[in-house]
Amino acid sequence: RHSELTLASLKHHYGLQCQIREWISMALARRSFALLSKASSLAHRCNMHMDRILSGLDDCDEEHEHTECGKKKLGKCAGPRMHYLLSMLLEPQSKISIPIEDRHMLLPHFPPAFLSVIGCQNGQFFQESEIRNRWIIVRETRCGISRFFCSQAFERNVLCWA
Repeated sequence: RHSELTLASLKHHYGLQCQIREWISMALARRSFALLSKASSLAHRCNMHMDRILSGLDDCDEEHEHTECGKKKLGKCAGPRMHYLLSMLLEPQSKISIPIEDRHMLLPHFPPAFLSVIGCQNGQFFQESEIRNRWIIVRETRCGISRFFCSQAFERNVLCWA
């Protein structure tokens, strides 16, 4: 376990801030107090302020004046405002979740730069044989909603063990 001093020194850790933001989004989308508690507890132990996590405000100034991230370069922040949280909080869960048929991402809809990284030379007009034997899994999380893509080889060789 990390000591309190070690956790407080992680206040500006970008990866932890992103993880806390993702847990908050997912907690609201799933209506999970347990996950929300986990995010709050970690943020508290790392001495991270709510404004920094939720509003994208930076508290790095010596006078503790908050500045919106990206406006002034006073320090790192976890990203832009989490503008979708209010509507997510007020809407019933049935309106937040995406239909089952939209939960899987389709490879032709990925950006061309991503397709070239995984070996698809022609972007949207790739051949299935280009990735036939490659293990690929992609997870996209937007506003607390996760979607997945798994290559056929990954589904065949890895998911069968899950």
